[in-house]
Amino acid sequence: MFATAALLVFSALQADREATVQVRDSEITVVLPEKTGAVSREQILAWAKACGETVAGYFGDFPVPKVRLELTSKGRGAIRSGRTWNGRLIRVELGSGTKEEDFRDDWLLTHEMCHLAFPDLDEKHAWMYEGFATYVEPIARVRSGRLTVEAMWKQILEGMPKGVPEAKDGGMDGTTEWGRTYWGGAYYWLMADLGIREKTKGKETIQTALQAILKAGGDGRRWWSIDDVVAKGDEATGTTVMSELYKEMGKGDYRPDLQALWRKLGVERRGKSIAVDDQAPQAELRRALTSK
Repeated sequence: MFATAALLVFSALQADREATVQVRDSEITVVLPEKTGAVSREQILAWAKACGETVAGYFGDFPVPKVRLELTSKGRGAIRSGRTWNGRLIRVELGSGTKEEDFRDDWLLTHEMCHLAFPDLDEKHAWMYEGFATYVEPIARVRSGRLTVEAMWKQILEGMPKGVPEAKDGGMDGTTEWGRTYWGGAYYWLMADLGIREKTKGKETIQTALQAILKAGGDGRRWWSIDDVVAKGDEATGTTVMSELYKEMGKGDYRPDLQALWRKLGVERRGKSIAVDDQAPQAELRRALTSK
């Protein structure tokens, strides 16, 4: 009897911590942390909705019909440590020091929601799906007004060198090194985006490829082979950019020249700020990356 009563109380408390956020035709079930610290329930739900709308804006719709977002209270910091499972569950830790401004500046939940829009791959291709989310997240936030273009390029110019392979490194497939997985993977998607735009004279982009993969059923609830991913992307864009770049980076011994790339795009760090050169050879391509 006492056990049953305790279970009913626990269930009631759990239900009180759950709320549904609507993003277009999809539902995000948000499980609030036991302790919300300095932020309110309304602020947490508004953050979840803003991130959902950001992702829906990039992909044309929210990637899955339903997802469960479980938030736990841990530590004294702010937003930290997110992970996505099977396109159905996202877990994020909210430290007791989380403030409303942390929600405005947050990238982590948008990154995790991006994973809902891409199929699961074999573990040796983790660089492909982590790099995808690392590349798309800031662009999606810029387009939704949640990040400035300057802040995006600052993030990319600081992060991308972490993905450069060392002399002993081979292709990307099978890498377990953090920098190569996230930022080396992001380099693949940046180069694919630029390559597709050049080949099609701006008519198609990596967004075209990603929306086609999602429309074909390639969301986070599904497993695809990497060959399926690059084939669908190439079919959608009418190019062979993704498959050729995968052969070069996934299996080959690639060595990117980031400084030459930044000069062509017309973007560089100057102290703590970012300077752009609108006369650079690929300045127009650079601007197009963040335009809707």
